[in-house]
Amino acid sequence: MKRPLPIYFIAAWSFLVLVNRSNGLIAILKSQLAEGQFHNDLWVYLRGFLAILFVWHAFRLAELKLFNRWLTVAACLWWTVTVAWNTVVLYQEFQTPLRGIAIVSAISVLNIACVWYLMRPSFRKFASQYVTEHEKEKHARDMQRISQKKILKEKI
Repeated sequence: MKRPLPIYFIAAWSFLVLVNRSNGLIAILKSQLAEGQFHNDLWVYLRGFLAILFVWHAFRLAELKLFNRWLTVAACLWWTVTVAWNTVVLYQEFQTPLRGIAIVSAISVLNIACVWYLMRPSFRKFASQYVTEHEKEKHARDMQRISQKKILKEKI
């Protein structure tokens, strides 16, 4: 079974979504904490840790793992709702130009397309079968390696 090509694009988009959302969360955390309460290196370490976590997530999503699919769905929906809310507020306050609304619409369309693709029953069934088959292959390779080691030990 081969992975479908769109999952690689969705994994990359999911990485960008999580990076964008984490930047917002870090900004909120910084604003809530008193100046000097945390050393600046801690923020760098936090960003580095999150970057590693997001790369791990993208690779696991490309492997069609269940948790990572649902995390992507939640993050894309969260970003879509946030962007839509902010657009409404900004448009009412500042009469945002159409260019800004077009960018926000494009982001929302990509998010909704990712959610739709990951939530389709046919894709969920395929992903479940893919993961099961992949795990069986991995288990078979592991068992073959273990039995080869046992055979080599018996010869010595």
